Amino acid sequence: MLTITEIVPFKDAVWIGELGGVDLEKLFAFANEIKQDQPAGVAVSNRGGWQSNSFWPHNVDHYSNSDEFQKLLGVLSGLIREGVNHSYKTSELFEIEPGNSWFNFNLKNDYNILHNHPGSVFSSVVYLTDDNSPLVLSDVGSSRNTSVAVTKTANIFQTQFRYTPKKGDYIIFPGWFLHHVEQNNSDNLRVSLATNFKIHTEN
Repeated sequence: MLTITEIVPFKDAVWIGELGGVDLEKLFAFANEIKQDQPAGVAVSNRGGWQSNSFWPHNVDHYSNSDEFQKLLGVLSGLIREGVNHSYKTSELFEIEPGNSWFNFNLKNDYNILHNHPGSVFSSVVYLTDDNSPLVLSDVGSSRNTSVAVTKTANIFQTQFRYTPKKGDYIIFPGWFLHHVEQNNSDNLRVSLATNFKIHTEN
């Protein structure tokens, strides 16, 4: 008898949705507190705009709106746990550890170049404003992408995922995914908060 069984040996899940249980205005105020504290910012993936230095859950308690940030980390950790259990069907016990976070402020014509987040298992981005230019996840440089380019089968194998969020949306993706942010073509400020997460198994 002729049969066919689907096996997905290498699965990379991406989760998107709308946040609940956090105050976006307080998070925006938290972003501005950090920006006032670090007016120069840093240049990492950003081209133009302002990017904060990385900060961790344990070193932001002196900011008046840090409680909302801590609440957000709890919400995101819960979403990752739910996503892992649903998408990967794991029976292992694991702990989720929030790592470094940073804010991005992009004005008109600002963008972020192709990069990934080494050392993280999952990365999240939370959007605090509307009129967000798209985040693009890419399969650049992989064997699959090379084969797709050579054989012209891009209509079968997706090698790029383009996500255009609105205020209050989030996306969570594997930290090794290459990604970039397209140029902000609007006159409005684009503010996002990125966070890296690690996962530790308990056995």
